[in-house]
Amino acid sequence: MAHYMAELVLTDRPVLVIGGGAVARRKINGLLSTGARLTVAAPELDPRLLEQAAAGRFHHRAESYHPALLDAVPRWALVFAATGENGLNREIALQAKEAGLLCNSADGVEVGGFLVPAMVRRGPVAVGVATEGNSPALSRLLKERLDAWLEPGWG
Repeated sequence: MAHYMAELVLTDRPVLVIGGGAVARRKINGLLSTGARLTVAAPELDPRLLEQAAAGRFHHRAESYHPALLDAVPRWALVFAATGENGLNREIALQAKEAGLLCNSADGVEVGGFLVPAMVRRGPVAVGVATEGNSPALSRLLKERLDAWLEPGWG
């Protein structure tokens, strides 16, 4: 199945990230510059995320995942399942799908609603590398090569 790549305008749109560890941190850091109204649901946050929450960069709900999180109003534009637990991420993705929400699961593409490409940014210039979820290692390798090739001034 071919995927459709797009740049999403998330300014002032509610986005939910479930998880507070290293994987969630990567997702959150990628989202912070978008202007999304970011909510992070996790009983605990890693120290760097705690600092960002304290600085008001996102809203932290200090709670474990429960299905009612998906029922927020206004409706989530996107959901990210990044708990560090494969089974729980899959459960979140399946429940999000049932609720008609697009969910990115850190542990697989088969149940989520979207993938996030490996990105290289130079100001407004962005290059994404995707393999339809088949080879994250290849995406990472190509990203590293593009990062070395794209000169800093291109942005």
